[in-house]
Amino acid sequence: MKSEVIKSTKTSSFADVAIEWLSWERCVCKESSYIRYEDAMYRYLLPRFGDEQIEQIARKDVLDFCQSLVKGENDYNGGGLAAGTVAGLTSILRNVFRYARDIMEYNVADIGYIPLARKRTKEIRAFSLEEQKALEAYLKNDLNPSNLGILLCLYTGLRVGEICALRWDDVLFEEKCIYVHNAVQRLPNARGQGRGEKKTRLVLSKPKSAQSVRKIPVPSKLQNILVNKWEEGAFILSGSTKITEPRTMQYRFASILRTCGLENASFHCLRHTFATRCIEMGMDVKCLSELLGHSNVAITLGTYVHPSMDIKQQQMERLSDLFIQK
Repeated sequence: MKSEVIKSTKTSSFADVAIEWLSWERCVCKESSYIRYEDAMYRYLLPRFGDEQIEQIARKDVLDFCQSLVKGENDYNGGGLAAGTVAGLTSILRNVFRYARDIMEYNVADIGYIPLARKRTKEIRAFSLEEQKALEAYLKNDLNPSNLGILLCLYTGLRVGEICALRWDDVLFEEKCIYVHNAVQRLPNARGQGRGEKKTRLVLSKPKSAQSVRKIPVPSKLQNILVNKWEEGAFILSGSTKITEPRTMQYRFASILRTCGLENASFHCLRHTFATRCIEMGMDVKCLSELLGHSNVAITLGTYVHPSMDIKQQQMERLSDLFIQK
C-alpha cells in the first residue's frame, strides 16, 4: 500500500523556518557567506519577523521594513543602512521564503523585487600619471613588505584582501605570474564561537567568485624586484606566517599618501588606477576583466572604464584621417 505524506496544517514562525534555512545553508555555502547570513539574521531579521507566522507576513511588511532600514526609522541603526546592505537583507528574506514555499510547502508571499532609494555613490578616483610616479618613487625608495605589496597592487589590480592573502609561494616565477586563490577578510564570529572574547575574526578563504581565482602576469621589471625579495612560506606583506589585516594596510596606505603630499584616497584607488592605465594603453576590456577577476565584462565597463578627456581627444583626433584634403 502506497503511503501518503500528510501535510501539516500548522504553520511555523519566521524564526523556525529561518533557523532551519540557516542550517541548510551551512552545509552548502562558504563559511564566510554563512557567517554573514547568520549575522544579518540575528541582527536585523529575527528581531523584526521572528515571532510572526511566516504565512502571515505580506510583501508590504517586507517593503515597509526595508524602507525603514534605509531611512534609519528603527532601533537597529542610527543613520540608516546603505541601500546595498538592505538589498542583501532582502535577498536573504527571499531565500527564506523560497525555502518555506518549495521545501516546507507553506503558502507564503512572493516578495519579488523591492525598490530602494539608492544614494549616489562617490566615484572612486584613479591616480593621475604624475601622482602615480610620485607614489612609485616613494615606494621604491624603501621596498619594505608593505610598500612592495602596494606596488604590486598598483601593477596587478589586486584587491586589498587578495594582497593580504598572497604568499611568496603564490608568485610563480617560471610562469612570470602570481596565482590569486585566497582572500583575507574580517568577519563576525559565528554565534557561540568566541562571542565573549572578540566579536570578529580574520578569515583566510576563497575569493568572492570563481572568476576571482586567477593567474595575473607580472611585468618584467616588477618580476625582477620580486625575485630578490622571495621568502619561502611567508606572506608577502608580513615576511612571516602572520596574516596582515586589510584594515592595517588601508591605514598604512593613507599614511603614505600624506607623506607623499597626495590627496587622500581609498586602497581601492590602486585597483582603479591599474584598470585606468590598462585602458589608456589600449588593453582589450575582456582581457582586463579577467585580470581584475570580474564575473562579467559589464562590471568592468560600468565600474572602471572611464576614459579621461585626454584619451577622448586622442581617440576623436583619429577622425581627422578621414577628412578629405582639398
